[in-house]
Amino acid sequence: MRRLFYDQLHIIHPRILLLLFLLLVTSNIIMISIFGGLTGLAMRHFVHSLVGLIILIGLANTSPRFWFKHAFTIYGVIFFMLILVELFGAIGLGAQRWLDIGGFRFQPSEMMKIGIVLALARYFQALNPKDYYSLRIYIIPILLVAVPFVLVMVQPDLGTAMLLLLVAVLVIFAAGLPNKFIYIGVGTGLASAVYLWLRVLRDYQKNRVFAFLDPTSDPAGSGYHINQSIIAIGSGGFFGKGFGGGSQAQLDFLPEKHTDFIFTAFAEQFGFLGSIIVLGIEFSIVYLGFSYSREIVPNFAKLLGFGVIGLYAVQVSINSAMVLGLIPVVGVPLPIFSYGGTSMLTNLAAFGIFFAAMKGRHETSLKY
Repeated sequence: MRRLFYDQLHIIHPRILLLLFLLLVTSNIIMISIFGGLTGLAMRHFVHSLVGLIILIGLANTSPRFWFKHAFTIYGVIFFMLILVELFGAIGLGAQRWLDIGGFRFQPSEMMKIGIVLALARYFQALNPKDYYSLRIYIIPILLVAVPFVLVMVQPDLGTAMLLLLVAVLVIFAAGLPNKFIYIGVGTGLASAVYLWLRVLRDYQKNRVFAFLDPTSDPAGSGYHINQSIIAIGSGGFFGKGFGGGSQAQLDFLPEKHTDFIFTAFAEQFGFLGSIIVLGIEFSIVYLGFSYSREIVPNFAKLLGFGVIGLYAVQVSINSAMVLGLIPVVGVPLPIFSYGGTSMLTNLAAFGIFFAAMKGRHETSLKY
């Protein structure tokens, strides 16, 4: 009966779906604890979760051929929306990142993460592996990534811009990038980092790096976020303070407790034990996702699978390291856990595309 249920949903390898469902349930519980009930933003998060699940199941019923056929079109539509953000975007917290259409506000830069995965998978599908040794074939992929990167940096949104770069690198590596280009890429990346630091990053972004190096240097200013995060996680102890018992989150000492620092709010209430369980679920999804992606034979679907799981893995790793003070605060939410409608729907949609890519994974004769 259970097998029949998953077959009806067209979900291959349902363990990932079950783990995602557990994360959604946990994230809604922590939202209810933060906001004191299923009202306001907690209710909106619940609705986003429900709609996201429906989208995931709907997209899981598509075929990899559909995504192959429309990959560049989807990328183009999202890119056009990024242009509209620059021209007419809604402004909030000093940034211009959203489009507001008919009272519905969404963030195209979140959607561009998937757009880049689709476009790069589609591009490399058409190449012969021998072509990979020609430097000119990388001009188009670089443009596909660089232009959205600049648009997102201008908003400004350093965290999302860095994710666009990282997911692109993952897809290109998965496509079979020769070693000599890896060295060139590392050198270019280091040179770009220096340029960004000197000419692009704003003062508040540089202060986050200084706060990372010495959180005590400005505890009430640039180091406030990370200091409060470390205090909250440490005060949770092994078992935590219990549901709704987190003083740092409940009393509003912890900034962004429902978005970038939601893992901190969870760790304060459910302690080290709860944190290990959630991280275990997150990285189990990553492990299973990469394992299943290796089974895929058609190149486009394989790159799609690696891209979706790689994007998820990078977001989880950066957010976890950020709230623990292991890297500077860069504004990356915990996927399928943090509040944020566009982020939630985009990440669940990505897993729907992943399940679609799994179809026909053993069909060596699969033609697009």
